[in-house]
Amino acid sequence: MSIVLPDEILGILVLEAGDERRQRGVEPDLVAEKLARLFLELFVQEAQGNVERAGPLALAAVDAAAAQVDPLAGVSGAQVTFQAAVCATAGSRPLDDPTNPPQWIWNFGGGAEPNVSYDAKPVVTLRDGLRGPYECTLSLRDGCTDDNIVSATFTLNVAKLTVINVAPLAGVQDGTAVFSVVVGSGNVTEYAWDFGGACTPSGSNVANPAVHFNTPGVYECSVIISNAYEALQFPFTLTILPSGA
Repeated sequence: MSIVLPDEILGILVLEAGDERRQRGVEPDLVAEKLARLFLELFVQEAQGNVERAGPLALAAVDAAAAQVDPLAGVSGAQVTFQAAVCATAGSRPLDDPTNPPQWIWNFGGGAEPNVSYDAKPVVTLRDGLRGPYECTLSLRDGCTDDNIVSATFTLNVAKLTVINVAPLAGVQDGTAVFSVVVGSGNVTEYAWDFGGACTPSGSNVANPAVHFNTPGVYECSVIISNAYEALQFPFTLTILPSGA
């Protein structure tokens, strides 16, 4: 509903008191009467349900699917950007109100770093997948009152580090090779190879170490992959065959 203020009332709003008002010919009794009629009309319209007062903020729903939080899953050590499609209910203050914007409060339940963010679209790093899934909360605080907070919960699944395989698993004495590890999930930042005496060098901290095979035999080896939040040791057996075999 749109209410148009009469010119006399607009004059009161823009003029200062006393003589200047009388110079414009604005009669105080007339203004009082028109104001009374205006407020009465507003009261009647509101009683009939034609006027909506701006109410508190509200999320579209209180579950993750309806609030459309994204993403809901990731891998350990990955950097992701969270976002959510939320809306205000009818009669609420708009979420894009520049004068009183709502405050976003993300809490990732220990599953991300930083664990708490006040950005609408926070950029975080997912932590380990060993303690998940993580129960998280997205809250909105009304920009007009600190007491009005509405929240939605969602579950964050973080996949832990996994290894599919290592190659090669065999070599020939005095031969060379470059090792690699096939990571199943997770963001790997560090490697620690231990060739159990089968190769020179006997260990390495690079992702794809180049080695020279030593004495023939069967060796128990391992590679440790890790990031800032978790580590995984993957054992493997390496067979060195005699040259000319």
